[in-house]
Amino acid sequence: MGAPLGLPDDRRELTIGLTPSGKALLEELRARRRDDLARVVDEMPPEARKALLRGLRAFTAAADQVTAQTSDRSGDNWTIIAGRFLA
Repeated sequence: MGAPLGLPDDRRELTIGLTPSGKALLEELRARRRDDLARVVDEMPPEARKALLRGLRAFTAAADQVTAQTSDRSGDNWTIIAGRFLA
């Protein structure tokens, strides 16, 4: 772990990371979530899948607009906005 900004005595910042087993667990959970979502979408009738896609595109466009209009949150993107909405 390196010192922030070249200041060896500055202990106000700490960098943490996942262990290899933690990274493997996250990848397994992501794969399981993708598989579960794919199974659910496969069960939807074709017209419902099309409606879902239209809704997700509209959501993305609206979130992009909000992000563009919000200058004090310039680091936000639509995934961060969605995460706050779903939290």
